Amino acid sequence: MSTTHLRRERAQAVTLGTPLFEKLAVKRKAIMTLLLITFLLHPTAEALATCSDRFPENTPSRDFTLKDDGTALHTKTGLIWSRCSMGQTWKSGQCTGVASRHGFTGAFEQAKVANAAQYLGFNTWRLPAIEELQTIVEFHCVNPTINETVFPNTPSSWYWSASSYPEFPWYGQPIDFGNGTDDIFYKITYEAYPFPVRLVRSPKPFDPQSLGVDTDDDGINDALEITQGLNPNLKDNDISRDDRFVAQLYRDLYYREASSKELELQVPLLKKSANRVELIIALASAPEFQQQQLQLATVMALAINNDIATREWLNEWRNALQKGQSSTALIDVFMQKSALRDSYLTANNQNYSADLGARLLGRDLTTQEVQDGEDHQKTMTRAEFTQYWLNSLALKKIAFSQLLVIQIADLLAHYPLDSANLTAYSEQLDSGKLRSADLIQLVLNSSLYRQRFMPVAN
Repeated sequence: MSTTHLRRERAQAVTLGTPLFEKLAVKRKAIMTLLLITFLLHPTAEALATCSDRFPENTPSRDFTLKDDGTALHTKTGLIWSRCSMGQTWKSGQCTGVASRHGFTGAFEQAKVANAAQYLGFNTWRLPAIEELQTIVEFHCVNPTINETVFPNTPSSWYWSASSYPEFPWYGQPIDFGNGTDDIFYKITYEAYPFPVRLVRSPKPFDPQSLGVDTDDDGINDALEITQGLNPNLKDNDISRDDRFVAQLYRDLYYREASSKELELQVPLLKKSANRVELIIALASAPEFQQQQLQLATVMALAINNDIATREWLNEWRNALQKGQSSTALIDVFMQKSALRDSYLTANNQNYSADLGARLLGRDLTTQEVQDGEDHQKTMTRAEFTQYWLNSLALKKIAFSQLLVIQIADLLAHYPLDSANLTAYSEQLDSGKLRSADLIQLVLNSSLYRQRFMPVAN
């Protein structure tokens, strides 16, 4: 399959998600079609490397606030750009020297190097997403296709973006600043054919919920990795560092990014105590974690569907609660997909009480228990009645140790539990041979936990 057939056609913005980026993508496609036709019909225009009056400027200098420090604020997008390519030097309003060239992986390394050196006075540089890089393509000109007042001495070359092609993640998405087109290139091949790099900064704090895609599945979503100068296609979340470990715990347990104040509090405490297990227990005992009602979700999976509660199911449950859905509403959704679906939807109160009770307790209900269930359903919806029984009966059948094993294994290690190892772990907890803290330490020491974030040597 040729790269022409695989060219990126989508218009949605990956990083900023604003209507402006969608409009620019549509406008860009139409203008670039005309632009390419014009220069094909008039090859002398391309040879002279001039700007064409047939096309108005789309990145005029008035849209930028140019700084003496070598940065440019694009007022339409709020992005702050380095006016020079990496390898060049900002001097007396010009970019001097030759732009350095890098493979796809090396392009991300340039952001790390720049931040370590406080490049242009800042340490928050990153490789731009393709939608961001497209906003500085100037359709008015070719060779280079950029506003040279804002970005002087720009090579007429392909430039790497931080984006991978969604359907084929082994392809990167660069833009040709010779003619303004973009394409997808096989990353490994183009390590030997390197491109220049231009870095960007975001003036506002990153919103971790703006993009949930985590291509390399290392715990940090792609957009956040880009802002931190990490590679979203490589597992590089080094949780041996206390700050990274604390930040990841907040993602795993609370399903959000830690605030700067929380990091300022927890990281020094962890450095002082060096006890990661105690920190996990403390965070899991806090109201924010308890309010997620993961115990209830786990009971539903075990008792009603005879399934281990998977990470995907627990995350779906947490996400719905965060969006404002009540646990009763979630139970209604779950029951309509459960093994008791038909009874939940169509059975009368007596039969549903008998079916639910038998599933929760593992035995037939007495006549009195069935009657009590019927009486409760006179004043409750079916979902409310189900939640009432889950809270009052199911926990008597399912040992708390089982719930602990599932939650720790799923939330921290994404451990693939089955009935055999679930039973083995819970029996050790019940017998006292294994403490909760011991189990957490086993998870932290496991290769499964470490492999989530970084490659583990054999």
